[in-house]
Amino acid sequence: MTRGNRHRLRSLGIPLVTLVLLMCMLAFGGLSQDPPTGAPDYFARVAAKMDEVPFRVGAWFGVNLPYTDVEVEMLRPNKMLQRTYQDQATGQKASLSIVHCTDVRDMGGHYPPVCYPAHGWNLESSELSEVTVQGRPQSVRVYVFSRMNRGTREAIRIVSFFIIPNSSDIRSERDGLERAAKRPQAAGLGAAQVQILTPDSQSIETTDEMVSKLIEVVEPVIETVQEGVK
Repeated sequence: MTRGNRHRLRSLGIPLVTLVLLMCMLAFGGLSQDPPTGAPDYFARVAAKMDEVPFRVGAWFGVNLPYTDVEVEMLRPNKMLQRTYQDQATGQKASLSIVHCTDVRDMGGHYPPVCYPAHGWNLESSELSEVTVQGRPQSVRVYVFSRMNRGTREAIRIVSFFIIPNSSDIRSERDGLERAAKRPQAAGLGAAQVQILTPDSQSIETTDEMVSKLIEVVEPVIETVQEGVK
């Protein structure tokens, strides 16, 4: 990841991934599509590949986070993954969230500029950064949010991007997702979003390393979403 964004994050309450989704449902209007033939098998392949995301990443061990019936009702996901990874020796951590929706309109409920301010977080910065995905440089959006908690500043850094069917490129922006979802090759096949949250208590070098590792382990999911209907 590029070093352009050097904001640090203070303590990260990892269950935040669950909390911020609860009040964040937006509609994408005008994108409703009937799923094409083969869509059920495709959705099942995506869900199965998400189940294969490893719990161990190097020295980091993952623990799944709970999500509620309210989240499921709002996002209507094909599959959700919310997991904290932590190095037990050092305490360093990162949180991974993947949501795959069969209807791209439901992805509006998983959009940081809407979700986090609704829960009292202030957007400090929003920048494009570059990561390596499937051996190629790709643009992602990096957000920094902060808030005051009992007189102490808390901050979180979120790396966010979208994945759509029948495209080798990921999308850093929601408006790109809307346009892409209108294409005949992608209509009715939904979309996925990946978010990686990191705390300020660890060095930027550790944060960049963990983001790179987590993107690497979710590449099979990315590839499966991109395949679309065979």
